[in-house]
Amino acid sequence: MKGTKMIIAFGMAIVLLLSFTACSKGMKAYDKDALISLLQDKLSISEGDIHVTETDGSTGTPAATVITAKYNNARINVSICKDAKDAAAQFKKSYDEFQNNFNKSSWFKGKYISLNEPDSGYIVINGDSPETSVFGDRFRTGSVYGGLYFTGSQIIIIIPEGMESSDDVGKIIDALGYPNV
Repeated sequence: MKGTKMIIAFGMAIVLLLSFTACSKGMKAYDKDALISLLQDKLSISEGDIHVTETDGSTGTPAATVITAKYNNARINVSICKDAKDAAAQFKKSYDEFQNNFNKSSWFKGKYISLNEPDSGYIVINGDSPETSVFGDRFRTGSVYGGLYFTGSQIIIIIPEGMESSDDVGKIIDALGYPNV
């Protein structure tokens, strides 16, 4: 009987470990063409509203292919870094800032999830008075619904761009297939 309980407990531990691993490992990294196709096909963003630029790293940001697009009242900004280490370092900086400053005053009202692993992570906030600038200083106080995602060599940030943006932010996150609150 004792051996059976141990086998069941071990089996449950493995299933739990695999489910946690699946949550973060399931985030797909997109290349430029796949991401542009997704924005056009799933969100009906026209080709003219998707902007692609290349950065060389000379301005203090990592060398990357940068893709930006507005979707109704939300914006998606994607950096596909030339070096995955740059993406990891950039996300770690934002994640550390989030951990150090988020909700120190316990004023936050809403939902959030976060995860930081060596090759993937995310921060998703939907609420009031977040006290974090990971989505930009203009969202440090007040309401924000946004997501910051890191996987492989890419960083994706999804932020509101106007009033009544919750549905639009949620639709972008869902189209990507990423974790959401």
